Amino acid sequence: GCLVVLPGAAAARAPTPGMLAYGVAKAAVHHLVTSLARKSSGLPDAHVLGLLPMTLDTPMNRSAMPTADRSTWTPLSFCADLVMDWCEGRNLPPSGSLVSLITKDSKTTPSWT
Repeated sequence: GCLVVLPGAAAARAPTPGMLAYGVAKAAVHHLVTSLARKSSGLPDAHVLGLLPMTLDTPMNRSAMPTADRSTWTPLSFCADLVMDWCEGRNLPPSGSLVSLITKDSKTTPSWT
């Protein structure tokens, strides 16, 4: 088998009227994750997950939002460590899960549905 992790977005779990195209694209990724996880998808041995951060702590986001509260932003290192754990079979959510990354007070917690 293999691990497939696709980039979703926590914001796309609700209406996104101010960023319609973004919301539609990410909602499609969420649908793709849940569909590819099905045995009849053509990827029967794949473990498929969606990673849904709210805001990632990137240089571009820092530049675009210089006064934002970064204590709610998810560090890229957290995402990398999480995916490495999954690759090694640790804390692996069920295939088809949409994994939200909730960061508060600079502490990130994954949760899935």
